[in-house]
Amino acid sequence: TPYWIAPTPEQATGNFIASPWQFDTSMWKGALRKRFPGFSAFHVGKFTYPKLSLWRALCGFDHNDSSSMAAGAAEQHDFPKEEENVLKLWEKLDAFQSCLRQSKDRPRYSFYDGPPFATGLPHYGHILAGTIKDIVTRYAHQSGYHVERRFGWDCHGLPVEYEIDQKLGIKSPDDVTKMGIANYNKECRQIVMRYSNEWEFIVKRMGRWIDFDNDYKTLYPWFMESVWWTFKQIYEKDLVYRGFKVMPYSTRCNTPLSNFEANQNYKETMDPSVIVDFPLDDDANVSMIAWTTTPWTLPSNLALVVNPDMDYVKVTGTVKVCTVCSLMQHRGQSKTFTLK
Repeated sequence: TPYWIAPTPEQATGNFIASPWQFDTSMWKGALRKRFPGFSAFHVGKFTYPKLSLWRALCGFDHNDSSSMAAGAAEQHDFPKEEENVLKLWEKLDAFQSCLRQSKDRPRYSFYDGPPFATGLPHYGHILAGTIKDIVTRYAHQSGYHVERRFGWDCHGLPVEYEIDQKLGIKSPDDVTKMGIANYNKECRQIVMRYSNEWEFIVKRMGRWIDFDNDYKTLYPWFMESVWWTFKQIYEKDLVYRGFKVMPYSTRCNTPLSNFEANQNYKETMDPSVIVDFPLDDDANVSMIAWTTTPWTLPSNLALVVNPDMDYVKVTGTVKVCTVCSLMQHRGQSKTFTLK
């Protein structure tokens, strides 16, 4: 009995091979390109057929069971269960490390995973990005490279400090000074990897091949030194510029915030609002009024924005805050009001 048989003309849709036990349904979705590493292959037409049985084992197909080849596909499959079976076979065969050992003499293609924060659990965004990364590195491996794939952990930044602040009830930098910087850093290091087991489980359950045993952490001195070395290289090549950008800023932490950090503890709350008048440059007797719930941002204002498609009213006399709401109700009825 041959290991593989050719698909029907209707199934011949490219440089792929199909598993014989799936011919009754559809082509095996895990298509094998002709340069899949670790396999001796022969070609028939535009299709590639592996001679080794490892791929069959990786697919969960028992080549010793000839009945499974003749029986065709079952009407129903428990795909989640089959996924788990494949993962168990990969682990039993040490498939990932076997591929690395087989390709050790090839040109190197290094991949260090853009590290997530280990203080949180993986979510859809991590899974989507991780799938794309796995596709890229698998393709590089199949294209003749030795692909070092190392997972990483981002141990710096406010998410870690935020967790410790919540745990220890820290309210200000003075509290950190009282307990000591060294003790504060020690607390941060102790929690930074608390979700590592959950991460490894989810990533492996995705079917992704990446090295957790030789991972890297941004808290390693050699990693930090390599970052500074890299920055020095691009600085000396005149590839760094100094500019200005509007950023969310934490006055408590004395640092700019990323969008993620700025929204991390976002919540709605009842706050007082203010209405401020802005005299015009060309006529100080005429003012524009603006409403805001963040008056502390007013000193940095450079201009007012107006909408050419909206109706504005001109008010003469003394304007009081309590009259603004009633004025808003009359928009569109008249352009000018006189208050006495």
